[in-house]
Amino acid sequence: MKLGLAAVVFAVSTSTTIRSDAFVPSVPSSSRTSFRTITTKHVKPAEQVKVPTILQMASFLENLPNPFSDNDQDSSTNPQVQPRPPSVPPPVSNDPESLFLRAKAIVASDLGLRDTSILAPNFIWVGPNVASTGTLDREEYIAAGQFFNLRSAFPDLDYRAHDFRLDVDDPSGLTVRLTSRTVGTLRGELRLRSETVLPNGKRMVCPPESISMTFDAKSGKLVKLCSGFAMDRLVGNTGGLCGVMAAATVAGSPPSEWEVYPPSVVVGRFFRRSVQQLVEPDQFFLAPFPESVMIQLAKGVLAAENGVKDPDLLSGDFTFCGPTVGPLNKIEFIEEFGGEVQEVKSAFPDLEENYSNFRVDPYDPYRVWYDVKSTGTRTGMLNGKEPDGKRFIGP
Repeated sequence: MKLGLAAVVFAVSTSTTIRSDAFVPSVPSSSRTSFRTITTKHVKPAEQVKVPTILQMASFLENLPNPFSDNDQDSSTNPQVQPRPPSVPPPVSNDPESLFLRAKAIVASDLGLRDTSILAPNFIWVGPNVASTGTLDREEYIAAGQFFNLRSAFPDLDYRAHDFRLDVDDPSGLTVRLTSRTVGTLRGELRLRSETVLPNGKRMVCPPESISMTFDAKSGKLVKLCSGFAMDRLVGNTGGLCGVMAAATVAGSPPSEWEVYPPSVVVGRFFRRSVQQLVEPDQFFLAPFPESVMIQLAKGVLAAENGVKDPDLLSGDFTFCGPTVGPLNKIEFIEEFGGEVQEVKSAFPDLEENYSNFRVDPYDPYRVWYDVKSTGTRTGMLNGKEPDGKRFIGP
């Protein structure tokens, strides 16, 4: 039961392109004429207009406050809110928009590597393969970021961050989740652990990546960053990898699968079909149905236990791909998960799956994403093991 983020992708035979001029209204000439009539109708005759003298205008300008003044006397006599640079996060607040602005500032600083002052002293980074790489503290994270220096290798690096949302399960209310679809062109030398790769001009297209940021309630600095979690390994041209591993793949020096997946998964993948990457659409198009309809369709698939109870909901070319499992075709998916679903429900009779944040992917409007958090108590047999009564709380 490794649940967290999931997506439902619908296959249809139609697509709609957006015209750039589709929403530009034309203004009739009669409207423009009436506007000119209105603006000139109420102008007073020249003899009734009082023109201020030069002294009056100078006195008025002299009394205007200077918003750029550093003079303490000016700021005390004219206590005003000073303009804040866009790169500086707003004060700490549980207000969603305030937290989203703070998260966007983190993204703009290359996740804190170009402005390390926004990282709290007790900052930690958590990656997808915690078992092998563990977590990084503040000093380790900065050192790793400066060593690989992806911004130097990919000058046009663009995270394409979107879907900013609050983590509803965080009691502090200070965790922001977002999705990125990072792209960039390898135009500089890429420094890896054992070699330095020359630029090849190839464009890197990473899969959708789940990122979360947790802020300190007092200082507002970043205390935890979780990144590198690929949401669909089939998307992009990096073999389902993010970050440095994605860059190494595009550079022609991909990491070994033993560095990415657990040994049991590597052995299993040897006997399965290879992962075929999906090409990202090169043009914008609309979803086949309104967003509300797309979400209802996704909920219908979930109600049928991802189509296991009603295989007709799954298309003939259906593919399942999890963080480590898959890809599985329709028959493989039903056979493998049909029995597993019942076994899990027997082991966790009180299993609850809470779904939230249903949304249509802005880069692939045939896809619906949602967040899920599972909880339950193991009071039944699971994989031949006796129940232990432990409470399961998913990520």
